[in-house]
Amino acid sequence: MNESSLLGVMSESNLKIHRAAFVRLNSSWNFTTRGSVFSRLYFVSAGEGFIKTKNQDIKLKEGMVYFI
Repeated sequence: MNESSLLGVMSESNLKIHRAAFVRLNSSWNFTTRGSVFSRLYFVSAGEGFIKTKNQDIKLKEGMVYFI
């Protein structure tokens, strides 16, 4: 999906956040739940992280927001 397509989808979307929290994590954090009824929005304010899937490891980069 290119940037203009993404902006079109986002402009027509309605995002409601029902619960928000700020958590400062370190390198020992390991969230291993295999399923969740909730989507998660992660903002990496400093450092980096990884999400492991069955097929790949995805690097989470500083300054980026991820909707999972």
